[in-house]
Amino acid sequence: MANYITSLLLDFQTKAGGVFKDTEMREKQSQLLSLFMKNPTSVIPDYDKLKTSDQRAGAVYLLKRTMETLGTNRAALHAGNFGDSFKKDLTWKTYSRPFKLSMKAGDRNIFDNPERFNNEMKNAVLDIHAGIDADIAAFLALQKTQLAKSPVGKAIWNGTTFVYEVANAEKEYYFQVLKSAMSANGHRGALDLVSDSIQKMEAERLFTNGTTNAKNTAFQASNLTIYEDHNLADAAYKGLSYAIPEGAVAALPWIPMANRTNQGDENGATGLLTSFADPLGTGLTFALSMYKKRADTNTTGGEYQDFITEFEVSIDMAYVTAPLSGTNESAIVKFGQLGA
Repeated sequence: MANYITSLLLDFQTKAGGVFKDTEMREKQSQLLSLFMKNPTSVIPDYDKLKTSDQRAGAVYLLKRTMETLGTNRAALHAGNFGDSFKKDLTWKTYSRPFKLSMKAGDRNIFDNPERFNNEMKNAVLDIHAGIDADIAAFLALQKTQLAKSPVGKAIWNGTTFVYEVANAEKEYYFQVLKSAMSANGHRGALDLVSDSIQKMEAERLFTNGTTNAKNTAFQASNLTIYEDHNLADAAYKGLSYAIPEGAVAALPWIPMANRTNQGDENGATGLLTSFADPLGTGLTFALSMYKKRADTNTTGGEYQDFITEFEVSIDMAYVTAPLSGTNESAIVKFGQLGA
């Protein structure tokens, strides 16, 4: 063919690196998971040993706070009532994400087998993180208290939406109003806040206005740790926060014992059950199941004779908050900043 058409250079292939590579695989930093992973074992020590099967649930038992009418004198034959206890059921949810790899596809691809494996592992982990993040947000919304004292200082309780509302006139002191309301409900000490992006930005602004500024608002920062949730939103409010006593919420991750003890053989007939630490550094440990099978992958980038390895990444998660015996009462309290 004329003009050297048969020897034209084809499109070149190369691998993206640096930011070009990392941008596609960027992960959303889950501050919700960071909050819930602060203290799982302090909630139920050795829960991972007590739960011996993914079919087995559990419960936490607590002593109940009971209240009696006070007497006005001393009785010769005084008679009281028995105390009581209550329980909080625990429910785990399984998150699983499968993927597969062709052994011979690496011979025909610019990306070799280790690169493709690492990419698919990260895809699986990112998908599970997204599911966990969404469920924690739903847990906070579902478990927020429906019972609170009102009025409390500058915070007005909305008994329909179950939100403490802070008037626009008090927006400069939103966090102090929040702390006052939590204290009035018996939640003293350090607080964890899950706030939307607006209130997170407001905190950064207010907490830097110290005594050298015209208006000192920095004093509100004491005993507060703020976790930002970009998805938290409510059209009725200009800004939102969930206030939680420090240590009152937790996630309880679990994987089967067989995965913890590395049962099977990846090249054997039954495959392998094993585990690995979360590469994103959350402290989670994921279960990994894998087995191999013969396959014709010629039409999907492999060969007529090939081995496919099937993988599944999984973890069980339970979300808990410090139980309260009052009907619809919770240590998770929602606050909303009203607009002008």
